[in-house]
Amino acid sequence: MPHPSVTALMRTLPRVAWIIPSTLWFGVQFAFGSPPAHRVVFHEYALGKAESKKFPPTSDFPRQFPEYLQTEMREKLHPSIQSDIDSIEKSASDIRFRSEGLINNSGPYYSLWVRGKRISGRVLWVSGLQTIGKHFLFGVSIKESGAPESVKIIRDYGITDWNPRAHGDTDPVLMPDGWVELDTIGLVRSAMDSIQFAVTRNGKAEYRFKVCDPVRDPIQGFAGLDGKWILQIGDRLIVDGEDMNKRTGFPVIFSGRPLAGGLFYLAKVKDRGPYRAFRNGIPVGKTYEYVPHDFCCGSFMMNPRGTRSSVGFYGIRRGTWYLAIIDS
Repeated sequence: MPHPSVTALMRTLPRVAWIIPSTLWFGVQFAFGSPPAHRVVFHEYALGKAESKKFPPTSDFPRQFPEYLQTEMREKLHPSIQSDIDSIEKSASDIRFRSEGLINNSGPYYSLWVRGKRISGRVLWVSGLQTIGKHFLFGVSIKESGAPESVKIIRDYGITDWNPRAHGDTDPVLMPDGWVELDTIGLVRSAMDSIQFAVTRNGKAEYRFKVCDPVRDPIQGFAGLDGKWILQIGDRLIVDGEDMNKRTGFPVIFSGRPLAGGLFYLAKVKDRGPYRAFRNGIPVGKTYEYVPHDFCCGSFMMNPRGTRSSVGFYGIRRGTWYLAIIDS
């Protein structure tokens, strides 16, 4: 039985779509100096009355949506491992994955072949592909018989063992001259213990920071765009060492990431709101009175979510919950 607040949604789903072309590139360009390669489209779906800020995004809530919206969310916001594999094989001609079946009748696993040689073990998941020109980088989780699951980074056919815990649970970020990684330096003992990290480029630390509470102020993301790195720490966004909260004056910035060739983030523009999405410093779509985002471990931990080409999030405006999807 659908939640009463989505009864209207089951009958009809109001939808708004705005196109934000790259020709809107004007004003302050923030950290990136060239126009985005792709335009983005803003879609909005009315979901029902906002009876509580705790509603709607429980894990099973999307199952109550009409089939076409479930399909759109699945394809744009929840890509399968096969879509990642297709992208990798398209970019790297000498890398091939072969489906080997299901693990315990659940998720699929694959064998991995690099330049005709099979890599020992079964591939359980693949992290997002990064490319710059002819260079590429991606991560794989591999399970070998009798051994714990391990992670390997593959860059231009070279294979590197990778310990995510030593790198803030992040992958390295591909750069034209190598890669940038997040390194755990150590534990700082004080009245409030903190973990110190460094952003390291080809072995040289170029930015240091500490996290006092990995649960309430965690590392949310580490990515790259146009030769710059993007680091999301709690409600702070750092781009190539520059504090974007200070630059924009926004007290809260979250979900910083590449989107369709530009820098995307959501922001609480003043202490009392509203919330708004931005791409390369240009507002996208509409404003919201509330856009929830938990770090751990509530219903909104995955809000927003998405990929390098699509982002989706829930928000409240004038007493109604909306689902917004921004894609290229």
